[in-house]
Amino acid sequence: MSTRFHELPLLVLIAIFFASPAGAQIGTITTRWNTPSTLTIDQAAAVLAREARGETVSAADLFEARKHLRTDRTPSFAGTVAQKVATNLLSANLGPEVRLRTLPAVMMWLDPDELRDSSGKEYVRLRGEALTLSVMNADPNLAATSLLHFTFHEDWKFCGSVLCKTAAPGSVRDTIGYDLAEPLQTTTPGEAVSSELILATSYGGIVHSQTYPTTDGSRYVGAACDPLPSRTDVLELPARIRYLHTASRTEGQKNNRVFCGFFALPSSASSRFTYTIAGATATAPAGGSAAAVVNNPLSFALYQ
Repeated sequence: MSTRFHELPLLVLIAIFFASPAGAQIGTITTRWNTPSTLTIDQAAAVLAREARGETVSAADLFEARKHLRTDRTPSFAGTVAQKVATNLLSANLGPEVRLRTLPAVMMWLDPDELRDSSGKEYVRLRGEALTLSVMNADPNLAATSLLHFTFHEDWKFCGSVLCKTAAPGSVRDTIGYDLAEPLQTTTPGEAVSSELILATSYGGIVHSQTYPTTDGSRYVGAACDPLPSRTDVLELPARIRYLHTASRTEGQKNNRVFCGFFALPSSASSRFTYTIAGATATAPAGGSAAAVVNNPLSFALYQ
């Protein structure tokens, strides 16, 4: 009876890995996926941040970085890596007067699948998402929230001795909603597009709705968010301003980003963010749920 590489004990896999020449192909793609990453957590976060910025990243580095996002087994440091990626992306654009706080990931999961194509060749399909929310404060009373949502749906295989990545068919999520509710008594929307909190950067992704019908005229909308929300409401109990952004789907390499700026008085009043799918609170799928990070909805202070 033949033995699959991914069924071998971890210590045996480690021994095989370190006995191989650097950069050499190690068995099958499933073997490579199930060996420990060659990158540290900080190195993986740096690679993923470069990918999110649209920079060129080698397939080998990206594959090793993806391993740190695994949530189909424990222990997992995926939530920590997702936070570091968001911090890396934002901190490069912020001045020294800005205090940056990246909150625990709203959602982080990765669901891997080991498959074979029609010729019998093995490949690994990775499907996952990471959604993080960061809060920025600057004097005198400037505050902002930055949402970063990236998904991936990709197939990995060996092309000869080289790692190859191709997009897998279909989206990861459909009918998406990003619902941000801020305390009305302490918050007045600021100009997000020209905010002093962050330098020029690309926002939106495929967050495409730009109409923002409101129940209270234009008093609470203006240009509070970049891109503009699809809907803005004033909620009575508790008193909040609600900003809703929507997207029909997610796409690989097109990260959804939403930036909202505020003029706010320091307050411990709780803000609230909810990530929804088809109007319901989003959860992690079963395949990546063993160590999935789910903080949805997420309550937080606009100032701390």
